[in-house]
Amino acid sequence: MGSAYSSGGAGSALTFNIDDGFAEGIVRGHFAGILSRTDYTNLSQCETVDDLAVPLASTDYAKMLSSSSAVDGGLLRRLCLEKLEQQFQELRAGALQPMGKFLDYLTYGYMIDNVCLLISGQLNGRDPEEQFASLNPLGKFPAISAVSVADGPQSLYDYVLCQTPLGPYFKKVFPYVDMQINHAPPPFGETNIEIIRESLYKAYYEDFYRFCQHLGGITAEVMCELLEFEADRRAITITVNAVTLNSEMTKDDRFALYPRIGKLWPEASAKLALADNQEQIIEAVQFCQEYRRVFDEVSNSHAGADSLDEAFKKPMIKKNLLAFEQQFHYGVFWAWLKLKEHEADNIQYIADAISYNKREHINDFIGIQEMWDY
Repeated sequence: MGSAYSSGGAGSALTFNIDDGFAEGIVRGHFAGILSRTDYTNLSQCETVDDLAVPLASTDYAKMLSSSSAVDGGLLRRLCLEKLEQQFQELRAGALQPMGKFLDYLTYGYMIDNVCLLISGQLNGRDPEEQFASLNPLGKFPAISAVSVADGPQSLYDYVLCQTPLGPYFKKVFPYVDMQINHAPPPFGETNIEIIRESLYKAYYEDFYRFCQHLGGITAEVMCELLEFEADRRAITITVNAVTLNSEMTKDDRFALYPRIGKLWPEASAKLALADNQEQIIEAVQFCQEYRRVFDEVSNSHAGADSLDEAFKKPMIKKNLLAFEQQFHYGVFWAWLKLKEHEADNIQYIADAISYNKREHINDFIGIQEMWDY
C-alpha cells in the first residue's frame, strides 16, 4: 500500500487536485446537503405523505416531487435514487482516469443486485415491467432490459451477462463455463440465486480491493478499510443466515463464500465457517470490538438477519462519515453513495410510517448526523 504522501499518482496528496480536486469538491458539496436532524424532525411531524413535500422543499430534494402526483414511500425512495444517479453520472462524465474506473467500480455492486433481482423475477414469473421499475438506477446498464425478457438461462448468460462488466465475476463463479463457447449455462434456480449473489459479491470485493491497493495513498487507506468492513459484514450475515435458517449449505460451501479480505480473514473466517449457533458466531468475532458491539445491540438472544442488518448500519454510517474527514482521495465518492442511499431508505421509512398509521414507530430510523457520536 502506498504512502499517504507518495510522490505521484491518484493516491498522492501532492498531485491529487490536478485532475480530481474539482470532482472531490463537487461531491463534498453534495455531502453538505445530507438531511440534518431538524430536517428529519420536520419530516416526522407531517400528517400525510403529500405533506412531506413541504419540508423537502428546503433541502436538496426541492424539485423532486414537482412532476409526481401520487406519492408513496416506494416512489419517494426511487426519486431520491434517480436524483443520486443523475448527480453520479455528471461526476462520471467529467472524470479522468483512474477516477473514471474507480467510479465504474462503485456501480458493480448495484449491477449485481439488479441482475439477481431480475433473474429471480424471471424464475418466479413476475411481471418484467414491475421488476424493471424496482431496479436501483445506479446499477442499470444498456443491456439490462434484456435480462427480464431472456428466453432462458443460456440466452441470459451468453448474450447479456457476458457482455457486461460483471462478466469476469461470473467467469470466476462458474469457472467451468467457457464464455466464448456455447457450453451449458450456469444452474440458475431459486435455491442458489442467493449463493450466486454472494459469490459475485466476493469476486467484486476482492477485485475492487486490489484496484484500490494499486491506487495507493489515502484512497487505498480509506477504501480498503471500507471494503474490509463490507466483506466482514457479508461473512457474518452469511453465517447467521445459515445457522438461523437451518440452511442445507455445507460448512465448506459457507467458507467458500467469505471474501478473502477483512479483519476476519482468515483465522476468524475459519471459525465462523464451523459455527453452529449464535454463541459460536459471537465467539469467532469477539476479538473485534466493533463487531462485538454489533451483536450487543441485537435486541433478542437469537440474532436474525433483519436485526443484525439494522445493527450493522450504525458502524457503516460512522465509517462513511469518517471518510470525509480526510482529503485527496476517492473514498468520498463511495461514502457519499452509501450515505445518500441510506437517506433514501429513511425517507421511505417515514413515508411508510405515515401511510400505514404507524406513527409510534416513525422515529425508529437511524439518522445520519447522529452517528457522528456513535
